[in-house]
Amino acid sequence: MSQAGRAFENELLREALNASRIGMCVIDEAQLVIVFSRDFAERLQVRPDLAIGRPVRELFSGPILVDRLQELLSMDKDEVATECRIRADDGRDAILLLQARTLDRGEDGRFRVLTLVDITDFGITRDNYMVLRRQLDALNTAMVVVDVRKSGQPIVYVNRRFEQITGYSAEEAVGRNCKFLQGDDTDQPEIDKLRRAVELRQSCHVVLRNYRKDGSLFHNELLISPVTDDQGEVTHFVGLQREVTRRSAPEAGWVDRG
Repeated sequence: MSQAGRAFENELLREALNASRIGMCVIDEAQLVIVFSRDFAERLQVRPDLAIGRPVRELFSGPILVDRLQELLSMDKDEVATECRIRADDGRDAILLLQARTLDRGEDGRFRVLTLVDITDFGITRDNYMVLRRQLDALNTAMVVVDVRKSGQPIVYVNRRFEQITGYSAEEAVGRNCKFLQGDDTDQPEIDKLRRAVELRQSCHVVLRNYRKDGSLFHNELLISPVTDDQGEVTHFVGLQREVTRRSAPEAGWVDRG
């Protein structure tokens, strides 16, 4: 691919990442930044337009404390997860989980993809987070966590089973409201029931018509439960999902497809 073609491709990717609020940074073999999302920039307090083309190490300087930076940036390392601490705008110390893996593009070279997850409000360490993530990924039930304190109530976590059922990767789902799975099929009584439960901060059990990334329909049995902080305020909802399908007779109920 020509240099102009690659620049255009990178610009499209960057705009897509900015729209989806995914914290992502891509570096080349010279450890220069070639893709830098707005969310990544905001977390590290760096202007996005000044990040492209810079050595990535310059972004992790000053008040930012990063464990295992050498491993994080090494093209020869397998997937690495490490912790980054930074002073947030409100004066608190934010805890960010940085994960990195190498992408081999053959003749185009190798690239290191860095993704970022804010785990400050989870109240857990990096190691505990990684153990929890492996446990959740092992579940045969899809799981999604939504932050109801943020505008749009975005998804902040999905496990591997969610990816398998919906066809959407975690990178494609995180930052979006769960309603994207409904597509244009919004005339469903169960949606109103779900919306009321979230507004009242209550648990709820519904079955929805949802759509995979390829457009195919599946029936999603969803159970949501609120999660509270130390003051009793609801901060997140956890949703457990199973793919189900109707029997031939409606009164026969539902069959688990998981």
